[in-house]
Amino acid sequence: MKRAITKEGKNMKTNYIVEKFIVTKSNVNGFVIVNKRNTRMAQVHKILRALNDDTHFEAPFVVNRRDKKIRVIDGHHRIEAMKKFYEMDGNEDEQIEIVMATYKNLTDEEERDMYTKWNIAIRQNTHDFINSYKETIPMFERLTSELPCTIYGTKTKIRIKNLTEAWFVSQISTSFQGGVSWTNYVFVENMQNLTDADIDEIKDTFSIMWEIFNPYSYTDFVGMSPFKTTPFIAIFSIIQRNKKRLSLDYMKKRMKTKLASRSQLLSSYNQGGRKACQLAHEKFLSELNEDALKKFI
Repeated sequence: MKRAITKEGKNMKTNYIVEKFIVTKSNVNGFVIVNKRNTRMAQVHKILRALNDDTHFEAPFVVNRRDKKIRVIDGHHRIEAMKKFYEMDGNEDEQIEIVMATYKNLTDEEERDMYTKWNIAIRQNTHDFINSYKETIPMFERLTSELPCTIYGTKTKIRIKNLTEAWFVSQISTSFQGGVSWTNYVFVENMQNLTDADIDEIKDTFSIMWEIFNPYSYTDFVGMSPFKTTPFIAIFSIIQRNKKRLSLDYMKKRMKTKLASRSQLLSSYNQGGRKACQLAHEKFLSELNEDALKKFI
């Protein structure tokens, strides 16, 4: 059973105390990072420069004391910066005084909700949000184990948001939307509602796309235009909407000839945004339907 996303932190242990804590070389590695976001090294180095200039943190760390551990809900970039600070020569005996907003004995779900509450004024991208709530998504394990995807994407794996958004867009009965204009909450809620049948369909459509646009099974998704966000969502939707209307042989042959063989066409639609995705979708359909006996939709 999925666990609901709580926007307002209802029925939670919302009382916290503010305490000072002295960080030293001997205890800096004792913090437990929860709901770890993608580490932005530029941000870490910016904080590190401030530490070396003897500038302390203005915002409090948000932590949960549980099982005799200090679990960091918000502040993992600052923790990473402090670790690097103590690795530098001459800093071994330095002490860094921090302020912590400390909760006690929050559950994992409460930690996620509290992170959202403290960051409500800071826009979290959808990838971070999926990362925080991945344990509440029943199909998350199937997606990441049976398809080449991960939360933040790598050279060898596409972003899970791109894959699931392509699926959601393909299920909208009206004209192609180019993307979904959902909040992070709604996006994760829809991911929570994915079923085994949905994953089977996603795998099938992805395998068809893989065969058409990546016949040599390359795994450099950064360098392959069809698997970048805008072309990927447009092409995935076309395949999903047409694979049961047209014969697979016809669809594959047509897409190989009209799209897959034209790298310049595909790479020209790498600009992000819903409008760019709609334009790509229109162009791809136009190419596929030119002088065609069977029309793609």
